Amino acid sequence: MSKGISPFIAYALVILLAVSAVSLVLILGLPVIQRSRESITFDIALNNMQQLDSTIREVASEGLGSLRAIQLSVTGGKYFVTNGTNKLVYAYETSQNLIANATNTTRGNIRIEAGQKNGNLTLQYSKINITGSFSVESGNYKICIENAGTSGGNTVINVRVC
Repeated sequence: MSKGISPFIAYALVILLAVSAVSLVLILGLPVIQRSRESITFDIALNNMQQLDSTIREVASEGLGSLRAIQLSVTGGKYFVTNGTNKLVYAYETSQNLIANATNTTRGNIRIEAGQKNGNLTLQYSKINITGSFSVESGNYKICIENAGTSGGNTVINVRVC
């Protein structure tokens, strides 16, 4: 009778060890995977904002009616322009602080405002007014950036989904 119980106990121990190992990997590995995913999303957003900045400045330097279309790939967060604020913003939420000790930092014309688990990347200019009904979340978009003239001595740039 003891010979029949030993294989059963051995199989149960092997299964228990396998389940424990998989659980341990998931418990330790998922936060690392999540942080990597959030870091990649932030890097893509920063690259998108640099591309938007470059295109906005290029269109602003040209004449009335100048227009550029760019492809924008959004993997997380939200890009938007709120009329009257003169800003183009990317807002994000994370499970952890992505930028240590960087409450307010700039990279070129991009202002980075980072909190514990959220933040904004903001484009705002002194001589360019950004307008438009622009608000996008996850997906791929064609964004039109157009020189709409001047107002109060500033160039007005309209940003919208084409």
